[in-house]
Amino acid sequence: MNREGDAPEASFVGSGFSIRIASFLVARRRVLLAAGVLLLASSLWPATRLQFDRSLERLFRPGDPDLAALQTIRRIFAAGDMILVVYRDPALLAEDAGGLERLREVVRAFRAIPGVYDVWSLDQPLGDEIVDPHSDVAARMRQLFEGYTHNRRGDISGLSVLLRPEASSGRSREETVADVRRLVATLPNGMMAGEPVLTVEGFRYIAEDGTRLGWVSSLLLAGVILLLTGRPRFVLVALAVVQFAVLGTQASLVLLRMHVTWVSSVLTAVITVVGIGAVMHILVRFQERSRLAESEEAALTAVLAELVRPMFWVLVTDAIGFGALSASRVLPIQEFSGMMVLAVVWVGIAAALFVPGLVLFPGPRWNVFRRHLPANAPSRRKELLDRCLQGLLRGATRHPAISALVILTVSALGALGWIRLRVQTDFTRNFREGSEVARSYRFIEQELGGAGVWDILLPAPEDLRWPYLRRVQRLQDRLRREVIVNTETGPTPGLTKVLSLIDAVAAAAPRPLEEIPSNLVRDGVIRVGMSLIRQRMPSLYQALYAADPAASAPRWRYRIMLRSQERITTAAKQRIIADVRRICREEFPGDSQVDSEGGPDAEPVVGGYYVLLSRLVESVLGDQGKSLSLAILGVFLTMLIVSRSLLTATASLLINLLPIAAVLGTLGWLGVPANMGSAMMAAVALGLSVDGTIHYLCVRDAALLRGKTHGEALSAAQSVVGPAAVPATLALTAGFATMILSEFNPTVHFGLLLSMTMLGGLLSNLYVLPWILKVLERASGTQRSALRNPSPAQCSQSLAGPP
Repeated sequence: MNREGDAPEASFVGSGFSIRIASFLVARRRVLLAAGVLLLASSLWPATRLQFDRSLERLFRPGDPDLAALQTIRRIFAAGDMILVVYRDPALLAEDAGGLERLREVVRAFRAIPGVYDVWSLDQPLGDEIVDPHSDVAARMRQLFEGYTHNRRGDISGLSVLLRPEASSGRSREETVADVRRLVATLPNGMMAGEPVLTVEGFRYIAEDGTRLGWVSSLLLAGVILLLTGRPRFVLVALAVVQFAVLGTQASLVLLRMHVTWVSSVLTAVITVVGIGAVMHILVRFQERSRLAESEEAALTAVLAELVRPMFWVLVTDAIGFGALSASRVLPIQEFSGMMVLAVVWVGIAAALFVPGLVLFPGPRWNVFRRHLPANAPSRRKELLDRCLQGLLRGATRHPAISALVILTVSALGALGWIRLRVQTDFTRNFREGSEVARSYRFIEQELGGAGVWDILLPAPEDLRWPYLRRVQRLQDRLRREVIVNTETGPTPGLTKVLSLIDAVAAAAPRPLEEIPSNLVRDGVIRVGMSLIRQRMPSLYQALYAADPAASAPRWRYRIMLRSQERITTAAKQRIIADVRRICREEFPGDSQVDSEGGPDAEPVVGGYYVLLSRLVESVLGDQGKSLSLAILGVFLTMLIVSRSLLTATASLLINLLPIAAVLGTLGWLGVPANMGSAMMAAVALGLSVDGTIHYLCVRDAALLRGKTHGEALSAAQSVVGPAAVPATLALTAGFATMILSEFNPTVHFGLLLSMTMLGGLLSNLYVLPWILKVLERASGTQRSALRNPSPAQCSQSLAGPP
């Protein structure tokens, strides 16, 4: 343990190259600070032009087959975008039609909203006759549209609000959805759901989170720095680095024509945490050294000389951790990866431009705690911390068998728990249970059936007749009968609703179509039924049967609308989608049956947001292995360069994987399902956690170069790195912990799990790392064979300190 006045770190000045860089930064600090201020000012305007992309289509790469299927459906059927609105009316089906009259008033109000194309409602198919309890046709129509226009009990009204494309409406989707939301708020128990709600309302939550988290993390981290150092100047230094990095990154994104998506909305908060974590080592070490050095310039030069090399590799590993996310197949995560690599570069530039100038800027050097604490209080705090750090070191190195048992147990439990980890595939569960989006989807799914919306697109003849429609009926009957999933309550239909034009025609017919003996009469009944639907609900007719506007010759498509439960497992969703596709191929194999009736020879298309979103989390979690593997490779190569030892690089990698396995394993043992935030965490955590290892190895190597024994080198590393690593990790943990305030669960998981991993990484670097280094040293029988012997000139120059 080091007494006050002893400064083991005073002799750990870096190489001649590091000293020259540090001397340049300190000597040219005013010029660098001025350049930083000019760059900061020039970044303000472009940073304000950063745009947000709220489209769910951006979740997948162009050319993705499921995305192409959705785009085909939206191109052919103009009524592709809709909002499902529900409200409570106990008298909706009252025989006096009072409920229908209230419904019509609501429909008129929605149709008056600019950007709304049409509204499907209960009263449209038959008018007031729909509530006639004695009408068989009314009963069939009510059963047909149950789940869309009303619930089974008849006390919940449902409206399908169709939105115009933004290009033709002349107003943004955000404005239209906001108007719909205001009207829904006036209805009894009014709620809404649908893809526009997920994109607009969901992104509104996330964008608000990004702004709030940026401010909260900045204020919290500023408080942590002030509490740990007592110096307001250090708070200014950290915030200047962060703001410069944030604005520089945003300006770069504008110049590169990149948009902020739902993933990268927390960009500011993450940059804040990474930026402050990067400068904490400089500030803490400078505070300790400035009490012992002749001048603050000499102290800062010595600190920068020590940290130039490790800080460079720290930024490299941070970039590797974020860059590994580029392996994801989800486009916004790829873009977030690129954004954060840019941000890491800007953090490095910001530290070089602002830290020397602001730390040594003329002004008061007072400590806010000095007047309230004894003069030697900082030394006592350091002495207490150093005692704890040395105790960890002794526990790790003097009892290697016990340490090995603890480490192996944690590793085994973490690995087993990781294997047990489940996947959360319900996209709506990405929002907090109490959020408006989650409550609306939960209510609609309970009252109206599955909230998952998707479609089947069939090739069709221009003239719909019974032979073709009979094939469609057989297909739909098989879908209702054969698509089954196993749930906790037993086998359950996988499709809660199957609806197409033939269902509406059959409901309006005076008798079942298959019972009509003559094809001529049957086709006449079909034409009458289609004419009724086209007259009463023209937008519904156009949404179920239309020609492809992009085709050179008329190519007609027939649409079957499907609904499924959202809150089921990934395996169940995959089984449902696979069964639907199989049955469609069996009934419509793309043979000449349709073509002979005037239609194109084509395969059925199965797609929609249900298909895309059910694949989304699966894709992210499936890519977790690729991202983590890429991060492992990058970190390993970096550590190989830093340590110049294959064994040390391997050991460094393993000890930083340990806290990740422990955290994800804990989720598996607790039964907490993994979401997108959990999947993104592992690669990023590895890149951030290894920072402490780099600092530790650099100090240990410097001590070995100066002739220290291996035990003395470990003690020096513990005393030098620990006092800086502890507050730096606390700052990182506090910053990432602010993300628990988010309304978006992946953001909560990402921040919370990173916080836990950072704490585990701190313990791993201060306990497991010295243990494994001691084990390697005993196994090799040498202090460190990979280190070359320093020349007398190098030793004397290093011991003399910076010029």
